[in-house]
Amino acid sequence: MKNTTVQYSGSSVGQALKRCLAAMSADSTVFPKQATTSCFIINGLVRTERLAWRGQGGSNLFRVGIGSGGDWAPIEEAWDDGHLPDDELEELFIEHVILEDMIAQEPEQWGFPGDDYTIVVAPA
Repeated sequence: MKNTTVQYSGSSVGQALKRCLAAMSADSTVFPKQATTSCFIINGLVRTERLAWRGQGGSNLFRVGIGSGGDWAPIEEAWDDGHLPDDELEELFIEHVILEDMIAQEPEQWGFPGDDYTIVVAPA
């Protein structure tokens, strides 16, 4: 995935993100390093300080990876261990990537309570 924009869908952010990472990896057992420098645009129901549908019609997009990029090391470690359920991936993504990328302070405010998500991955 070099200099292209790709889209993945899932019933949860964890499932859509897992599909993104697997597709980005030449060998799905090795974490794709380019994930740490990509921009993830999440479309679906997002809870921050308020609950809102993000990305509908291209408005109010929820972008991750345009700030500090977050800390992907815990996700990479869990990925490389070979056992990373969708819900755990989602929790690690919120805690180590979103909260650090957005410099957010209140982790309990963040979440993806919907059941239909699309993630667009683009070069940052």
